[in-house]
Parts: sequence; structure tokens; C-alpha cells
Amino acid sequence: AKAAAHMASGLLHLARVHDVLVLLSAHTPPKHLHADGLHIPEAALKFWTATDFARLSPALITSSAHSLNAVMTAERRGVDAVLLSPVFPTRSHEGAVSLGLLRFAAITRHARNAGLPVIALGGITPARTRRTICAGASGIAGIGLFTPDGHSRMHPHPEHRQ
Repeated sequence: AKAAAHMASGLLHLARVHDVLVLLSAHTPPKHLHADGLHIPEAALKFWTATDFARLSPALITSSAHSLNAVMTAERRGVDAVLLSPVFPTRSHEGAVSLGLLRFAAITRHARNAGLPVIALGGITPARTRRTICAGASGIAGIGLFTPDGHSRMHPHPEHRQ
């Protein structure tokens, strides 16, 4: 935790210069928030309460979600937005069952009715971006989407693995 706090404080200065928020991914509530906001993994939402959010006072709270049930849980917990994934098959989670565009759209419609923005994640490519936004995504997130060769650096193409 101490190392993460030190790294976050360095990032915060750079982020503020560029008007960017830094979110801390946390499974359990920290004593102090050394970031602008929080990202809470879906399975960890059960460890958080409204009291934690009030005490830490984050500017933004996001959560991951992989189903309608998870989106509903995030909405009840008071998060500001969910990252719903994987929309399409993705190399960063090979073998994971993807939602597909129709199921993604249905879940997003429910979330939007509850006032919860949905950010699409997983298998998003430039060619799929427009369809994903048209399906109701408030935004998109990615790993491979934002790398020069269109692939995650952390998960290289199988031919490049040693």
C-alpha cells in the first residue's frame, strides 16, 4: 500500500497538469485515497459501503461488471459508471465468454434507465467503436485498442511469445 501511495502521488501531479483523473483500483477500502477516484472490481463491491465512499470522497467511482446483475449491484452501491466487459472476444481474456453486441445493448439500456453510464471494454476495435456507441455505450475503454499495433503489449500476439 505504501508503494502504491508513493506511485500515485507522482502520477497525480502529472495527471493534474493534463487535466486527467487518476483512479485507484482497490478491492477493499483504503485508509486514505491517494488518487482522484476509485475503480472497484466487480467481486470486491461487497466490501464497500456508502460510508466508505463518503469518508474517502472520491471524485469518480467506477466498477467492473460482466452481467446485468453486476450492473444492478454497482448501481445500488452508488458507483458513477461501470466498465461492462467483455463486449467482444478479447485476447486479454482468452476463452472468456463475451456478451456480444445485443446483450451488451440490453444491459446498457437497463443501466441508462437507472442513470448509470456504461463504458464498453473488451475486444473493442476501431471498426467496432461506432456499433458499440450506437448500442448505448457512454464511452469505450481498451488495452489493445490504444497500442500502436492494435494489440496489448502485456499480451503479445502468440507468434511473438517465447
